[in-house]
Amino acid sequence: KLSRETGLMDWNSDAEHLHNLVRGLSPKPGAHCSMVLEGKELELKVYSAAVVADGSAVAAGAPEDFVSSPAGTVYTDGRSCIMVRCGSGILSLLDIQAPAKKRMDVRSFLAGWRGASK
Repeated sequence: KLSRETGLMDWNSDAEHLHNLVRGLSPKPGAHCSMVLEGKELELKVYSAAVVADGSAVAAGAPEDFVSSPAGTVYTDGRSCIMVRCGSGILSLLDIQAPAKKRMDVRSFLAGWRGASK
């Protein structure tokens, strides 16, 4: 039987493993994670994600040191992408749901995001 703990995303895991976890549990019971985005801790439900190559992450605007940062480090350009450094690889979140919000793509989420600085 699948439980809520089954869907907990551990950023120390391989990005490919987390990608498969999201695919296997979407839409119900769903994969979920905790992350700090712009100084604010969030609990997100993840419906869709993609594994991103290190070079592609840098090409998308991530700083060079993001590629070698510790697992769980989050990068966002504030407009169209949220990438998380995993134990091995980088996972780009594509379709998410914040608490008390409806499911939306990352671009829509970031358009309405009010982080700690706002």
